[in-house]
Amino acid sequence: MTIPTTSEVLIVDNYDSFTYNLAQQVAQCTGNWPTVVRNDVPLDSIDWERITHVILSPGPGAPDAPKDVGICADILKRVTVPVLGVCLGHQLMATHFGGRVTRAAEPMHGRVSTIQQDGDALFAGLPPTLDVVRYHSLAVSEVPPALQVTASTRDGVVMGLRHVDRPLWGVQFHPESILSQWGLQIITNFLAVDSAEAGGSANGWWVDVRRVRKDLSPAVVYEALYKDDEKSFWLDSNSDDSRSEMSVMGSCEGILSHVLSYHAESRTTLREFANGHREQVDGDIFQVVEDELTRFDCLRWPQTTTDFYLGYVGYLGYGLKADTCAVADPSPSALPDSRLTFVERAVVFDHSNGEFLLLALRSNDPGSLLDVTSKEWLEHTEKRIFDLEKCQPSGEVLPPADLPDDSTLESELKFRHDRHSYIEKIRESQELIGAGESYEICLTNMLEFPRRVDPYETYSLLRKYAQVPYGAFLRYDDFSVLSASPECFLTVDADGSVETRPIKGTRPRGRTEEEDQLLKKGLLSAEKDQAENLMIVDLMRNDLNSVCREGSVHVPTLFDVESFPSVHQLISTVRGSLHPGSSPIECLRAAFPGGSMTGAPKVRTLQIIDELEEGPRGIYSGAIGWISLSGALALNIVIRSVIVERDRATFGVGGAITQLSDPELEYQETLIKSRLAAAALFEAAADKQTES
Repeated sequence: MTIPTTSEVLIVDNYDSFTYNLAQQVAQCTGNWPTVVRNDVPLDSIDWERITHVILSPGPGAPDAPKDVGICADILKRVTVPVLGVCLGHQLMATHFGGRVTRAAEPMHGRVSTIQQDGDALFAGLPPTLDVVRYHSLAVSEVPPALQVTASTRDGVVMGLRHVDRPLWGVQFHPESILSQWGLQIITNFLAVDSAEAGGSANGWWVDVRRVRKDLSPAVVYEALYKDDEKSFWLDSNSDDSRSEMSVMGSCEGILSHVLSYHAESRTTLREFANGHREQVDGDIFQVVEDELTRFDCLRWPQTTTDFYLGYVGYLGYGLKADTCAVADPSPSALPDSRLTFVERAVVFDHSNGEFLLLALRSNDPGSLLDVTSKEWLEHTEKRIFDLEKCQPSGEVLPPADLPDDSTLESELKFRHDRHSYIEKIRESQELIGAGESYEICLTNMLEFPRRVDPYETYSLLRKYAQVPYGAFLRYDDFSVLSASPECFLTVDADGSVETRPIKGTRPRGRTEEEDQLLKKGLLSAEKDQAENLMIVDLMRNDLNSVCREGSVHVPTLFDVESFPSVHQLISTVRGSLHPGSSPIECLRAAFPGGSMTGAPKVRTLQIIDELEEGPRGIYSGAIGWISLSGALALNIVIRSVIVERDRATFGVGGAITQLSDPELEYQETLIKSRLAAAALFEAAADKQTES
């Protein structure tokens, strides 16, 4: 934080017992002791030509009592330099400009409260919430038009004010108290305001970018920067096709970074900052994220080839159907229904040109703690990447020659529903379809591998076995998510262009080129698979039509076969343009959970699925990806994905059941889909046993 070396600070003491704590903070910031005067000295006894900043101290009494505030009211009338009113000084600012101060609902003396701040210059570089100490019986009850609220308690008590066009600030709390978080930084921010440039709002954020060209794989960079970080992530676009546009990696690090953990059953969100501070936030996860993103409406970002300009990274679990479709899980998952990390720094790999982009959130205040630490991170990370040697990442392996056969899968894995039970549930699904309850039911099974594996080693194997455009590795303290998903659930560009690419229809890869082509052609022409796919296309069209411009939703590609290492998939593409009144989060809410994992009609089919599956899907069938500060988002469908906990790993498999389904073949399809995940787990467990 840059404070002018010529700064001469005046503190007006309203006969308070904490004034010299404020004076000490000022001295720490400037290196000079401030001028301290009592509020009853003559105004003209002060050498105003030397004063650059004024602080009006706390004190006893009321702001409308002249004897209690002394010369402070005249200072607000006459001076043009920045002024900060603390407690009584804050209340005086409100009454001076036509507001009202009355008795607070509850006196607060020596008590700590959590406040929310809006990113004003006074709070530059600070978390959106912070704990502060309060000493007051009165509070601002009416805010005049000349002032705007910059901070408040959860129950709405005004904790911060700023004049709309003069450099005047007020805080109801005491930044000088030993238990007030960031008190010294608040004083530092105030003293850094240049009186010649202090008019108007200083709010503002921008994304800084450094470009690094180095012949390195994203895996090498992730392993060097984040492999040992228990809150790291890697959105891994790991294939050679045109959809592999970028990979994103980072962690929960920085002043504003935090992790949101949400449970749909209780509708509670826990926000945990990188410094360990925790707080509960009201609202479902969609509303919490949307509210948070509005703080960055004025964000400026550079011109790059990516739509990702920091924001939230993580997963949205299937259990969020309770919020989007009003269908709650009968047995909620033990893991959070959503966990999202707010990312203020990230490394992006641009697959189109082999360039690494280092992104960091910066503040318009160049001396703020956020700005200083972000700049340091950019410089440090750039050097670390330049210093890396070109090498193969650990875990570089060839795909297995032989994938696990059916008997190995059924003996080594615990199935929620065994072969007989699952086939019976397929028949139950067809009976319900025949009775008119549904058109298509996406039935799934959960598989458990009851052994300990290393999450990153397992992911390294999985990403080599299944090179896909929507892979992900999410690492948390208590579990990890390993995804080799080939399916795009939803993308929304910054300009409001929307796309979804549902997958329905699967065939295994052939053992020979001739067999492979026959299987591919068979998938493309199969009536049953086309019907599955068509029903989901129509469902996704419906979901997008609820938030898109009239006539914009269309299907540029219907029934396209795409090939992956172990399977061929039937994929269609649906596109649209958001209606001007619809936000990307509203689009996400309208489409979640993805139709390819539900069936149709969606709500009734979700209810049927809960009855049939007899247990939560958890993260499986949800979405993984990013929601950017730019308004864009990109999310996959959580399939071909493994959840690794301390002593076990689980993953889901399934398929769409229609009246044309063959129950035996549907069960066989779940085994085909499980083979790559199982192969990675078996190999990782064998490696761990060898090490021990």
